Amino acid sequence: MIRRGFVYEVTPRPGDPKARRFILVLSTDARNQSPAIETVIAVPFTTRVRRLPWRVLFPRGTGGLPAKCEAACELVGQWGKSRFRRLRGGDPSPIGGPVSADHLAEVFEGIRLSLGY
Repeated sequence: MIRRGFVYEVTPRPGDPKARRFILVLSTDARNQSPAIETVIAVPFTTRVRRLPWRVLFPRGTGGLPAKCEAACELVGQWGKSRFRRLRGGDPSPIGGPVSADHLAEVFEGIRLSLGY
């Protein structure tokens, strides 16, 4: 089950199983679990830390991240549910526990800043 506030591993390029990217899911659980909707809304992470005002730093281990990363809030968008890595053919599983409410709020603020509001 895909849930808001969790980090997932996705395949950024369809058909390239070796490529991987981590994303933070932002869309509501109702939207994420709807079989009628094939995408979720999320921000990708990058290990290229640039400390831009609209990016949010996540220390290693936050939400299960394997390294220090930034949430690239300017890249918020839709990710197809078919791109989520699945364990043993089942439902997508997050790589760790949920991120804190403070981190989630910082990401929403980063999105706002990236849009100029």
